[in-house]
Amino acid sequence: AGILNQTVDGAGWDRSWAGAGIQVSAAFETDGGAVVKPELELRFDHAFGDDNAHVASRIPGVAGAAFNSTGAIEGDNALALGAGVKIEFNQTTSAHIRYDGAFSGDSNSHRASGGITITF
Repeated sequence: AGILNQTVDGAGWDRSWAGAGIQVSAAFETDGGAVVKPELELRFDHAFGDDNAHVASRIPGVAGAAFNSTGAIEGDNALALGAGVKIEFNQTTSAHIRYDGAFSGDSNSHRASGGITITF
């Protein structure tokens, strides 16, 4: 493949998280019989292990075509926030939405999800 024959060295990256926080939830029944379940979570997370990934690459036959790629740097400490609500319309149908975010000095992450569940 010539110049397109790039080789990439194998790399390992190990990272584990531990956290402590509080989660608050409740359940309210509406006049129509639906059950609304809001939830709020606040947590402090600390990471152990590698801070970022490094990968070495080369393009054979091209002088000076060896280079290193560095992954995004993640901070060791983050404040995590989660909020969501589930609505149980009846015994077989429910819907939910949720937001989760993690905030640190080096990076932020955001995730949103939602869905409808029908049990039969």
